[in-house]
Amino acid sequence: MVLSNRFPMFLVLVSFLASCSELKKAPPPQAEVEALLKQRAETEKREAEADVNPNLGVKVTWTIQSVEVRPQPANEAEPYLGTIKFVIESQTPELDGVATERLERSYEYAWDPATGAWLPKY
Repeated sequence: MVLSNRFPMFLVLVSFLASCSELKKAPPPQAEVEALLKQRAETEKREAEADVNPNLGVKVTWTIQSVEVRPQPANEAEPYLGTIKFVIESQTPELDGVATERLERSYEYAWDPATGAWLPKY
Protein backbone atom coordinates (compact mmCIF):
# COMPACT_ATOMS: atom_id res chain seq x y z
CA MET A 1 0.00 0.00 0.00
CA VAL A 2 2.86 2.39 0.65
CA LEU A 3 4.03 2.02 -2.95
CA SER A 4 0.59 2.87 -4.33
CA ASN A 5 0.54 6.14 -2.36
CA ARG A 6 3.86 7.17 -3.89
CA PHE A 7 3.01 6.16 -7.46
CA PRO A 8 0.99 9.35 -8.26
CA MET A 9 3.84 11.44 -6.85
CA PHE A 10 6.26 9.53 -9.10
CA LEU A 11 4.09 10.36 -12.15
CA VAL A 12 4.03 14.03 -11.18
CA LEU A 13 7.82 14.04 -10.84
CA VAL A 14 8.33 12.34 -14.22
CA SER A 15 5.91 14.79 -15.88
CA PHE A 16 7.72 17.73 -14.31
CA LEU A 17 11.15 16.52 -15.45
CA ALA A 18 9.85 15.90 -18.96
CA SER A 19 8.42 19.42 -19.16
CA CYS A 20 11.71 20.90 -17.90
CA SER A 21 13.63 19.21 -20.68
CA GLU A 22 11.38 20.95 -23.21
CA LEU A 23 12.19 24.42 -21.87
CA LYS A 24 14.10 26.74 -24.17
CA LYS A 25 17.83 26.57 -23.77
CA ALA A 26 19.43 29.88 -22.87
CA PRO A 27 21.61 31.41 -25.60
CA PRO A 28 25.37 31.07 -25.17
CA PRO A 29 27.28 33.93 -23.54
CA GLN A 30 27.92 36.97 -25.72
CA ALA A 31 31.70 36.50 -25.58
CA GLU A 32 31.32 32.99 -27.02
CA VAL A 33 29.19 34.05 -29.99
CA GLU A 34 31.43 37.06 -30.58
CA ALA A 35 34.44 34.75 -30.90
CA LEU A 36 32.50 32.69 -33.45
CA LEU A 37 31.63 35.82 -35.44
CA LYS A 38 35.32 36.82 -35.43
CA GLN A 39 36.17 33.36 -36.80
CA ARG A 40 33.57 33.85 -39.51
CA ALA A 41 35.11 37.24 -40.39
CA GLU A 42 38.57 35.66 -40.70
CA THR A 43 37.17 32.90 -42.93
CA GLU A 44 35.37 35.37 -45.17
CA LYS A 45 38.51 37.52 -45.44
CA ARG A 46 40.63 34.52 -46.39
CA GLU A 47 38.11 33.24 -48.95
CA ALA A 48 37.54 36.66 -50.54
CA GLU A 49 41.26 37.29 -50.96
CA ALA A 50 41.78 33.81 -52.44
CA ASP A 51 38.86 34.27 -54.85
CA VAL A 52 40.70 36.85 -56.99
CA ASN A 53 42.16 35.51 -60.23
CA PRO A 54 45.97 36.09 -60.01
CA ASN A 55 46.21 36.25 -63.82
CA LEU A 56 44.43 39.60 -63.74
CA GLY A 57 47.24 41.17 -61.74
CA VAL A 58 44.80 42.61 -59.22
CA LYS A 59 45.76 42.48 -55.56
CA VAL A 60 42.87 42.63 -53.10
CA THR A 61 43.28 43.02 -49.36
CA TRP A 62 40.36 42.65 -46.97
CA THR A 63 40.96 44.18 -43.55
CA ILE A 64 38.58 43.48 -40.70
CA GLN A 65 37.68 46.89 -39.34
CA SER A 66 35.33 45.70 -36.59
CA VAL A 67 33.19 42.84 -35.33
CA GLU A 68 30.21 43.85 -33.24
CA VAL A 69 27.63 41.70 -31.42
CA ARG A 70 24.39 43.15 -30.06
CA PRO A 71 22.12 41.16 -27.71
CA GLN A 72 18.37 40.97 -28.35
CA PRO A 73 16.97 39.61 -25.08
CA ALA A 74 13.34 39.75 -26.24
CA ASN A 75 14.02 37.77 -29.44
CA GLU A 76 14.39 34.02 -28.79
CA ALA A 77 14.69 33.24 -32.52
CA GLU A 78 17.65 35.64 -32.95
CA PRO A 79 19.13 36.38 -29.50
CA TYR A 80 22.12 38.18 -31.06
CA LEU A 81 22.70 40.33 -34.11
CA GLY A 82 26.19 40.86 -35.45
CA THR A 83 27.98 43.17 -37.85
CA ILE A 84 31.30 42.62 -39.58
CA LYS A 85 32.88 45.71 -41.14
CA PHE A 86 35.60 45.32 -43.75
CA VAL A 87 37.88 47.75 -45.55
CA ILE A 88 38.59 46.34 -49.00
CA GLU A 89 41.54 47.71 -50.90
CA SER A 90 42.31 46.69 -54.47
CA GLN A 91 45.39 47.54 -56.49
CA THR A 92 45.19 47.21 -60.26
CA PRO A 93 48.21 47.67 -62.54
CA GLU A 94 47.78 50.32 -65.23
CA LEU A 95 50.03 51.76 -67.90
CA ASP A 96 51.02 54.72 -65.75
CA GLY A 97 51.28 52.94 -62.39
CA VAL A 98 48.88 51.27 -60.01
CA ALA A 99 45.26 52.28 -59.45
CA THR A 100 44.11 51.84 -55.88
CA GLU A 101 40.49 51.63 -54.81
CA ARG A 102 39.27 51.54 -51.22
CA LEU A 103 35.79 50.40 -50.19
CA GLU A 104 34.10 49.94 -46.83
CA ARG A 105 31.51 47.17 -46.52
CA SER A 106 29.31 45.99 -43.65
CA TYR A 107 27.68 42.58 -43.42
CA GLU A 108 24.85 41.76 -41.01
CA TYR A 109 24.33 38.40 -39.29
CA ALA A 110 21.89 36.82 -36.84
CA TRP A 111 22.75 34.11 -34.33
CA ASP A 112 20.59 31.03 -34.95
CA PRO A 113 20.17 28.98 -31.76
CA ALA A 114 18.86 25.96 -33.69
CA THR A 115 22.06 25.56 -35.74
CA GLY A 116 24.44 27.28 -33.33
CA ALA A 117 25.80 29.43 -36.15
CA TRP A 118 25.82 32.96 -37.52
CA LEU A 119 23.53 33.30 -40.55
CA PRO A 120 23.64 36.21 -43.01
CA LYS A 121 20.81 38.74 -42.82
CA TYR A 122 19.62 39.80 -46.24
